[in-house]
Formats: sequence, structure tokens, C-alpha cells
Amino acid sequence: MTIPQGRSVRSELIGFERTKKIADPAIEPVRGKVGQCRLCGKRSLLTSSHVLPRAVGNSGPWFAHSYTTFLGGHQNNFTRRRFPNGIEFFTTCSDCNNSIGSLEDKSVLEFYQTIEGVLNSPLRLPPTLIIKTKLNRLYRAIIFHLSTANDKSPDAALDNVAKKLRLNELHITKARLYFFAWPYIGDKHVIVRDFAWTNMKDHYGGYAHVLKLAPLGFAVGDTPKFKGMTSLNPYLTATDDEYVEIPFDLFRKESDDAWPAVPSDWEAILRGDSMGMISQRN
Repeated sequence: MTIPQGRSVRSELIGFERTKKIADPAIEPVRGKVGQCRLCGKRSLLTSSHVLPRAVGNSGPWFAHSYTTFLGGHQNNFTRRRFPNGIEFFTTCSDCNNSIGSLEDKSVLEFYQTIEGVLNSPLRLPPTLIIKTKLNRLYRAIIFHLSTANDKSPDAALDNVAKKLRLNELHITKARLYFFAWPYIGDKHVIVRDFAWTNMKDHYGGYAHVLKLAPLGFAVGDTPKFKGMTSLNPYLTATDDEYVEIPFDLFRKESDDAWPAVPSDWEAILRGDSMGMISQRN
């Protein structure tokens, strides 16, 4: 018996079976361009907020599966969410969007350019470099981007912090969240919101939010140490536009798209109610 291309022996014997993919309910967008801005709370016409800026590589088409779908290996069961012009969400008013673009995102772009130059350097560099950056602005930007990267799920603790920062009701040094940055050399765009982990041997844990786009990964969490890294919070200053020197570990290059949800002795990863996705170019 000749089996037509695309069919299996089983499907030929019992009739051709076609499984229709459905939209991934974890990341299917909420339709509508008018709503409450995620940063200031004002109800208005919502504008496109890129996570991260287009200038650091977040441009062109991306295709996303939810983080849990990716971890479970169920990509073939769901259609991918398509982002034709970079990973973007219609979740902010024009005032908040323009403010982030003119202030915080300039520090993001500058930091990306610095790290790209370092990683592409032909020189033999020490494992830890001292990098100059506007850390307050960079940290605020990552919090804002993680908060705006959600047009589907409930608020997390980070979203309340983002609102207070945007409304100048809280200074970044008082946010009680910890900031981390490291080299990410994968080829995906990764957003992980509101996940928790626990170490059952040493009886500690916490929650975190992660944002990765090569060559950088960022995390914001509730503990001063995260997966072996120490937070950059001691380098925050009273003035948002002040340059500071921070240590950056070049040897901690990470390329696992699913990290930090990877197998580890005595650790368990728990997903919250908020949103996460892993996107690729095609």
C-alpha cells in the first residue's frame, strides 16, 4: 500500500486524521485598544509598548508560545501568537509610553551597546568587568517593561511597584525588589512573569520576573540572591540620572531559553497566575 505524503499507516487505515490547533489560552491577547494604562491607571486609548525597545533588536516578526506550553513540549497543540513588528503590547497610554521611551529606554539602549561591545571584543577580558551605567533608569525600565508585557493576566506584586514608580509615589531605592543582569546568548525573546521557586533542602525560595533578549538577561525578584547571582541594588543612588559603576560577570553566559525553570536538585518551580512567553523569529 502506498501511503500519501503527510499520512501515517494508522491514519490511512482508519481515515485521515487532522488535529486542528487552537489559540494558546495563556497568551491569547485581550482585544481592544481602549482601557486602563498598566502604569498610571488612567483609562485612555492604549498605545503600542515594545518590550524591549526596537533599537536593541526587538523588531521584525516574532512568534510566541506561552512559557508553560514551551516547558511542557506542547507547541504542536497550539497556534503561536504572532508579533509582526517586534514584541509589543497595547497596554500603556501615550504619556507613559513616551516618557519611558525618552528617559528609561535610553539607558537600556546604552547598556546594550556597552555589553555588545564587551562581548564582541577581541581582547582577553577578566571574568568580571566594571560597567558604567545609569542603574536607576535601567532598573526602572526593566520593571516598566515587565509590567507592560501583560495584556491577559492578573496583576502581580511587581505591577503595583511599577505603578508607584511611574506616579512618583515610590523611589527605586525603596522598591523592596532586587535587580539582576547577566549575559544571555540565546536566540529567543523570553518573558517570564510571576514565578516562584523553592529549595526543599535549604528551606528558602522566592519569586521573580525574567526578561531576556540577547545579549542580556534581567531579573527582578524579592530576594537579594537569585540562582547564584547577587543583586545590583547596593549600587542604586538617590538620583535617577547618576552614572554608577557596577560589576558584570562575563563568565555567566546563559543560553537555555527555559532557564530559570530547569531541573535542579532539591528545587521546584511554581508558575503564578501571570503571563510568560518564549518567542522566536520563525
